[in-house]
Amino acid sequence: MTRKLKVLLLHGYAQSAVAFRSKTGSVRKESKKLADFVFAAAPHPLSAAQLAARRAATKRPASSSSSARQIEADDEGVATWWHFDHAAQTYDEASLDASLDALETVFRNEGPFDGVGGFSQGACLSLILASRLQRGLLSERSAIAFDFVMLFSGFLPHDERLTAAMRDCGRLEMPSFHSFGTSDGIITPAQSSAAASIFADEMRTEVTHAGGHLVSSERGVRKGVKSFLTARRLELDGGEMM
Repeated sequence: MTRKLKVLLLHGYAQSAVAFRSKTGSVRKESKKLADFVFAAAPHPLSAAQLAARRAATKRPASSSSSARQIEADDEGVATWWHFDHAAQTYDEASLDASLDALETVFRNEGPFDGVGGFSQGACLSLILASRLQRGLLSERSAIAFDFVMLFSGFLPHDERLTAAMRDCGRLEMPSFHSFGTSDGIITPAQSSAAASIFADEMRTEVTHAGGHLVSSERGVRKGVKSFLTARRLELDGGEMM
């Protein structure tokens, strides 16, 4: 019998691996016979003060996913994959590099992985990884390798330097799944569509839902994920499912 796929999932900004695992329960349950999911934690903890400063910079109200109350309730706390300079509109390179180093350790200790996916900031990081993998920018000794990506509420980097480099390398030749909400006011449908467009058309699957900024448990999303993973399993079997 063919082995299950193994997928690494990356949480969003001001989330934790534990919280993200809980929020993806319905999607994972639908595909539990196809894949095992591993959840990685971002290495940069966020304090209540940092979250308040972020809300002020972005002019967003406090939310249940980014409040001091959740920090107290979540044993792992909430974290970010990188810090962002709102004035310069650039990512802090040291914090992003630290996250890539942390993921290198995850790949070495818990991999290999067939695919990588994420939600919001985690989806953006998955896109960065896929781009660097295709462009040969990872170390020859890197353990980071995968065959497909799954982006939920994905977006291109807000740092134009990174986005320009992605566009310059052409379409990413990798199977990709994209899910986003038509009512998302944080990462708009247009932003998620722009991220999806980085991938080759013939290898891309898009499933929208009526909700906002979340991994939706709607039937269409659950079935879409299952269908996408089924196709990846078939590829392992050379076209035949045992």
